[in-house]
Formats: sequence, structure tokens, C-alpha cells
Amino acid sequence: MGRIGKYGSNAVGLDCSTKSVAFCHMEKGVPVRWGEIHLNGASAFERIFDAKQKVSVLGIEADAVAIEAAIYVNNMKASISLAYVYGAVLGELMKDNSGVIAVEPLKWQSHIGNKLWTKAQKSQLLVDNPGRAKTWYKQEVYRRRKQFTLDWVEAEYGIKLDSDNVGDAFGLARYLTDTYNG
Repeated sequence: MGRIGKYGSNAVGLDCSTKSVAFCHMEKGVPVRWGEIHLNGASAFERIFDAKQKVSVLGIEADAVAIEAAIYVNNMKASISLAYVYGAVLGELMKDNSGVIAVEPLKWQSHIGNKLWTKAQKSQLLVDNPGRAKTWYKQEVYRRRKQFTLDWVEAEYGIKLDSDNVGDAFGLARYLTDTYNG
């Protein structure tokens, strides 16, 4: 696949939370390492330090990293903690002249074919599952979209994943390699 823009062919997709770091490392568009690192610690800062240590052991130095852009902030404290985790992880993964892009969730999801549900799809879900609470329908669409990503990874790469966080990291890495491949 060649280079990712001016950054090279060593790409990482990251899906971080305050409890875990999911990653997919691709070289020339081929996944070579992936997984989810669960963070330990009683406080946010202990988990940040744990993230830094565990990511450093991976030995990955990325030419380019794709992270999911924050679209909606529900809890400011959690958002700040998440930013700290991303900072610690990026600091360990990046080397001189590395590039980082923040990708809106719908952008990378659409790139792999996981578009927003249409009104017709949502209506059919109501017909197939009558009498459920509104929150159930929202959660079910969310669950099915996450499953779509896992199914896409298996179809595209022959890799069966258990974690939708790792699936998201694959989608981000793929978006990065396809979009910034020069």
C-alpha cells in the first residue's frame, strides 16, 4: 500500500477510554498487532500511568495515529480523563514527525460501510420488536452497528474479535491507511 501521506506506512488506530486502550497496528495496510489493554488503578492518574507503562512495552512506534474525535461531551470530568489517557498513549506511540488525525466516528464508520441507519431500517426494527422502550431501540441500533464493525473485521481480515473497542481501532486504522495513503 505504500506510504500514509508524508508519514509512512506504520499506522495505528486507537480507541481509548478511561478503563482500556484498544489498538490496531497496521504495516502497509496489513494488521500486524491488535488488542485491548485494560487499565488498573484506583484513580484516573494511576490508570494513566498504567496506560503509559503498558503501551511502552508494546514497542510500537507509529508513523501515523488515528484517534476517534470527541463529538458529544456528556461528562466534562470523564472527557478530561480521556484526554489524559490519549496524551499518555500518544506520547508512547509517536516518534519524530508522526502524524495524528482525529476522525469523527461517522466518518470512519461510513468508510467501512457502517452508515447511520435509515428511517426504513429503524421502522423495521420497531415492527420486528414491538412494545420495547425507546432506550431499548437506541441501544439495539448501537449494538447492531458495533456488531457490523466486528463482522467487517472478520470478513475483511479473517480475524474474529471479541471486543468492539478493538473493532473500532481496526476501523480507525483502515480509515487512516486508505485516506492518507500517498
